[in-house]
Amino acid sequence: MEKTMKIVIACMAVLAALVIAQTAKFSLTEVQDCTTNSWQTEEPIWGTCQKAFTTTICDDEPTNKSCHDGTAYYPVACVTGTQIMQHSEDVCTPKAIQITQKSGDVTVEQGSIEFKEWGKCSYANDKSVIICDSRYDGNNDGICTSGESCVKFELTSSGIKRLLKNSEDSFKDDDPSFFLDKLDYEVTSQ
Repeated sequence: MEKTMKIVIACMAVLAALVIAQTAKFSLTEVQDCTTNSWQTEEPIWGTCQKAFTTTICDDEPTNKSCHDGTAYYPVACVTGTQIMQHSEDVCTPKAIQITQKSGDVTVEQGSIEFKEWGKCSYANDKSVIICDSRYDGNNDGICTSGESCVKFELTSSGIKRLLKNSEDSFKDDDPSFFLDKLDYEVTSQ
């Protein structure tokens, strides 16, 4: 009876772990480094100026016997001066992906992939796959092509799995030709 109870309890624990794993959801947040670039430009100040033109002016219309040349004026848009304008722009560069794994309302695990110094990462399969493309022997576009060192993170119900690819055609648990530092998922809290 005692042995049967232990087996039942062990089975229930495994079943509970499977239920948690099957209902686990991941939320991803991209973390960025942002800096503000500031600069000045000299901009024109627009106003209205009077443009002169020579015309014939007659003082005795409609006979027009006393006509003479005169000056008339009409308004035109013109630059009346300059002013210094301040400009700024936020430039942001992705540096990490924070991953929160939840089961229902309970946070199971939090962690991050710090990729700023390694290369660019992109998402695939409705954000259940993260692929990072090395800046050292790749083109750093977040898309893994043949001959580039890449790290793939699969977000599955059993956790986060890291796979590597360099000279191989597919991702593997370990690629002997992968010589760079291996980008990793680091758990920050459980």
